[in-house]
Amino acid sequence: CRQFPSDDTVLVNGDIIGGDLSISANGDKILINGKEVYTTSDKNIIVVIHGNTGSINTTSGDVKVYGTAGNVKTVSGDVRIETGSLADVTTVSGDVVAETIEGNVKTASGNILRK
Repeated sequence: CRQFPSDDTVLVNGDIIGGDLSISANGDKILINGKEVYTTSDKNIIVVIHGNTGSINTTSGDVKVYGTAGNVKTVSGDVRIETGSLADVTTVSGDVVAETIEGNVKTASGNILRK
């Protein structure tokens, strides 16, 4: 088990990445903050974060956070905060599920649910 040095870091394939996250898919490559971290042919990307994080910006796929999340933006995908709270959320197509939402939620095609 690898420990995080602080609450605002994320472990991705053994690399520790802290602060705000920009997660995107470019062809078959998964990029986090512009750095290629994974290659896959799977087009359904699920981002799972254990711990607290700042802003998350994804191009596609679901986002699940076990902790507190800052602002979350996704083009296509559900946003779930399993524990903790959530700030502002913007999704074009996807549901938003959280126990506590401390900001605004915008979704063009999706539900907003409280756990």
